[in-house]
Amino acid sequence: MKTFFLNTASFFILALTTLSATQTTKAVEVYKPSIDGYIQNWLLLESNDLDPNLSRDHSAAQAPIFDKEFFTNQFRATPQAGDKVTVGTKELVWKASEFHAGDPSVFFSTEKEDVIQWAITYVISEKEVLNVVLSLGSDDGSCWRVNGVEVFRIYAERPVSQDEDTSRPFTLTKGVNVIMVAVINAQLAAGFSARIIGADKKAVEGLTVSLEPPAKP
Repeated sequence: MKTFFLNTASFFILALTTLSATQTTKAVEVYKPSIDGYIQNWLLLESNDLDPNLSRDHSAAQAPIFDKEFFTNQFRATPQAGDKVTVGTKELVWKASEFHAGDPSVFFSTEKEDVIQWAITYVISEKEVLNVVLSLGSDDGSCWRVNGVEVFRIYAERPVSQDEDTSRPFTLTKGVNVIMVAVINAQLAAGFSARIIGADKKAVEGLTVSLEPPAKP
């Protein structure tokens, strides 16, 4: 009877250990950019109200909006779907974007005026790639960061057009790269598009995209 008890206990310990290992090694779902390299899978955070006088200014007067930290660790955020942040008195939730085949643009789901909204994606590269740029468009103005470092901003009122702007060059590191965009919208729909272009002026090949944050060291 005593021996049976020990064996049963060992079985449950083994089962729990196996379950824990299974959870730890859970496969991360990855996506491929479009055939032209456009990144179509993003986490979206919608939306925080702004002063209409600023959201419709479309000049450097908007700079403090892009520079402001609206929520904790904003410029180094690594969320996953379902994570929540507090902005002022509002609780906002990160949600996966809706995928539309054939459309390289990503749109926020609500057409809300005078707001700032955010999007993040995780781009995985098998090797380091030097001197790449983001080829992008946005509706309206936007500010882009790669691994926490700003690479581009524009103050504008316009629809989304692909490859309308080019960021400054940066290095795509081996492993996971965090790309974040903040978009100021004055009215109607808000959205953006982006792909990573190499020194040869072509979309960088071999990249994958994930909506899961990189593992913490």
